[in-house]
Amino acid sequence: MVAADLKSKISNIYFLWVGDGDLREMMIRLAKDLGVDDRLVITGRQESMSIPDLLSAMDIFLFTSKFEGLPISILEAMAAKRLIVSTDVDSIPDVVLDGKTGWTFHPGDYEKASSIIKEVHYNRSRYDGISKAAFDLINKEYSPARKMSEEFDGIYKKVLLM
Repeated sequence: MVAADLKSKISNIYFLWVGDGDLREMMIRLAKDLGVDDRLVITGRQESMSIPDLLSAMDIFLFTSKFEGLPISILEAMAAKRLIVSTDVDSIPDVVLDGKTGWTFHPGDYEKASSIIKEVHYNRSRYDGISKAAFDLINKEYSPARKMSEEFDGIYKKVLLM
């Protein structure tokens, strides 16, 4: 539904669905029914080394899950400085801080998702600070170097207390 609305408003928009799964055939039929099948690319399953290239092809990363913990795909998109528009479920609002590191919407509120994406698309330069803030948050809180440092620190403390 978001795709159909956006296609009618943004002439050069394309949609990239990275991955595969049980819903693939249903997604293909739905895209055809909504008239966006000519703008949808489904990559199928991808190796992790191809993800940076796929993210570089995106301007906006849309995440519509209704149930999710903290998806690695959002963290990867933030690290790639993509603008994030996501549902506000589970742990996602801990990293996608609405209006600061991305934008959130309630599951099923596709009008809001579409509205956010149109605003960001037409006023892209206004939101450069958002992708930088998301990148900074990921580097500060979720970088592998930081996590390893914390884990080693915990091990050293355990050893010293023995």
